[in-house]
Amino acid sequence: MEDISFSIDAGEIVCLLGPSGCGKTTLLRLASGLESPEIGEIYIGGQRVAHGGRIVPPEKRPISMVFQDYALFPHLNVLQNVVFGLKRISPSERYRRARSVLERVGLTAVQDRFPHTLSGGQQQRVALARAIALHPSVMLMDEPFSNLDINLRFAVREETRNILRAEGSATLLVTHDGEEASQLADRILLLNQGRVVQTGSPEDFYFAPETPFAARFFGETVGLPGTIREGMLVTPLGQWAYASKLKEGTVQVIIRDQAFLFREPLENDEAHIRFVADIRESRVMGGRRVTDFRPCLPGCKEQTFRAFHRMTTRVKRGETRPCWIDTRLAFAFPTDD
Repeated sequence: MEDISFSIDAGEIVCLLGPSGCGKTTLLRLASGLESPEIGEIYIGGQRVAHGGRIVPPEKRPISMVFQDYALFPHLNVLQNVVFGLKRISPSERYRRARSVLERVGLTAVQDRFPHTLSGGQQQRVALARAIALHPSVMLMDEPFSNLDINLRFAVREETRNILRAEGSATLLVTHDGEEASQLADRILLLNQGRVVQTGSPEDFYFAPETPFAARFFGETVGLPGTIREGMLVTPLGQWAYASKLKEGTVQVIIRDQAFLFREPLENDEAHIRFVADIRESRVMGGRRVTDFRPCLPGCKEQTFRAFHRMTTRVKRGETRPCWIDTRLAFAFPTDD
């Protein structure tokens, strides 16, 4: 890793996002005190906790962690799991605080049950309750939703986000899932090969990616050759006005799969251009329709594109029909990026 520096405000959720091996878990372990940085410094709440090989151990840092596997004690019930870490207050206060936290996460009714009898979503909330019961300055979360059934993830992530907001701790979350980062984070740090390649809000990454890597990390994309010429982006699919600091000449164009529409856009403006597409396949998938098609254009007749669009827009295999591109979801980059 090199030249990584960032801070998190109280109540802010920051996500470390990137592929396996990019360094995001190492950063989380450094923040927790499980690893020591060879160079640099780490501060929590104004207190230096790591410097020059010297570290404040995890148990003396004002932090809590939620792990990928939740790390619940199987021989303790829900209430006892939450109470376990509250060593520094009286027994009566421990149980009062634990019950209060369980009420906040909606688990009062299951406080006497054991972890193996709970659903994945309930286990995740127990782990979260145990962490926030400590009133930490910093919450550290390592892929906490990866073990959940896909149908539970959205709802549990939304519940977790609301709880973290109410708690007010600075939260550092590790994930490799761009959708998860977009749902939870106020700010995303996208890492690749030990470097932060872009920092910003979910909207920044979706509408203004700074590199092809950043563009491709948030959903499927298609790539095309293109040219910048007199303020226009010229591609095999057509050309449109494109505000860019790039020099005129050859570029690579990356278009999000959501940019392709098979019904006339409600915003009938210059942001959309039209061409005719030959539908190769179309099917419903996860609440959206996935359509594979080939543009009926000389420059890309042999290239198959994929669109994710509204399920209610019925498209059939073998059809030839109009398709519109939302050019706000098309991005140009230097060819050597």
